[in-house]
Amino acid sequence: MDRNEFPTEQWARWARDFIALRTSLMDLATKRALHRAHMVALEKWQEDDGTGVVHQWMVENYADSMLIGLRRLVDKTRGVLSLVKLLEAIAQNHAAFSITRYLEFWQCTYPGINVARARFAYARFSRDGRTFDQEQVRADLRKLEEDHEDILAHIDAVVAHREHPSRDELREDFKSGPRPELTWQHLDRLFDDIGALFNKYNPLVDPGAYIDFERVLPAGYEQAFIRMLAPSQRRDRD
Repeated sequence: MDRNEFPTEQWARWARDFIALRTSLMDLATKRALHRAHMVALEKWQEDDGTGVVHQWMVENYADSMLIGLRRLVDKTRGVLSLVKLLEAIAQNHAAFSITRYLEFWQCTYPGINVARARFAYARFSRDGRTFDQEQVRADLRKLEEDHEDILAHIDAVVAHREHPSRDELREDFKSGPRPELTWQHLDRLFDDIGALFNKYNPLVDPGAYIDFERVLPAGYEQAFIRMLAPSQRRDRD
């Protein structure tokens, strides 16, 4: 059995799903890194050089793109690939992830690996060290929903177009009362928590792996923003 084989066919399909979701998360992480660099550039440039409409368009497109991307990751619609649906499927099929099969998978992935290390990794998914704890998955999903109730409700009602309420109705339709305006921090926290959840369960299909979602931009990326400034003012700034 080589690295690309898994104890069951379903396990292998779940591994492919994790790879697809990792790609989506990395795409969003790259967009976030660019957005942050863009915001820093705008903070340093206070003059009204006539490019404000372009910068505003970029900011709005980032917000729309992030909301759509986050919606895909938390979508509960039947037949949709999302991190939430994948983890729910794993919880429903928890018997597939016994310690016996997990040790077999680790041995296949890392021949000669210390068994104690594999058992230590498995402990994050198990209370008794022998069986996969499906309730832990469900608790993690509930916490994600409870911690981000406002933005998830916004995604359901507006981004997913499941309803068509007015702005006033949106603001009042929350258990805790009127909804505060969404901020970049709402997006960041939701993305970070989804990324953390991914990293927690990804070792089920990729032992020992940890994905760093803090993207590093290539050197010289600032020039892209500087070129947007009006030529005369760009010369003054240089």
